[in-house]
Amino acid sequence: MLSLYNKIEPYIGLTQDKARNKLKETPLNLTPSEIQALTDAMINDRINSMIKLYNADTKGVPFDRIPYNTRTAIIDLFYQYTAGASASNHGAPNAWGFILNNDWNGLHTELLNFGDSHTGRRKREAGLVQSDIDTNQFIYRLIK
Repeated sequence: MLSLYNKIEPYIGLTQDKARNKLKETPLNLTPSEIQALTDAMINDRINSMIKLYNADTKGVPFDRIPYNTRTAIIDLFYQYTAGASASNHGAPNAWGFILNNDWNGLHTELLNFGDSHTGRRKREAGLVQSDIDTNQFIYRLIK
């Protein structure tokens, strides 16, 4: 059985008409588990890129010291807004500034007033940040 990489390698880098023509010429058949593996790899790559940007630029704690709920909110926001962009030059530069400075109250307020078409999603993210604020999770993370 071919490895997953060997299966997709002929298609890597192809776009638009070249990709369509290649698929017509040689259809790509992937199993559900191979599709899931590719999806997981892409998601992990984007998340790890964002974490590296954060850790390189933060004035606060490393990303793994941010409480779980707030990390979830940050990952959700930047997964949605950073496709092909760095975190500071996409649709959420204000939020990124609050995150880099570990200004969690500022991030909470920014999410509540974000101004995109995903108000419900931003409010859920704000709720995650607020839950960490309310339970003093940031203090415990600094003391560890």
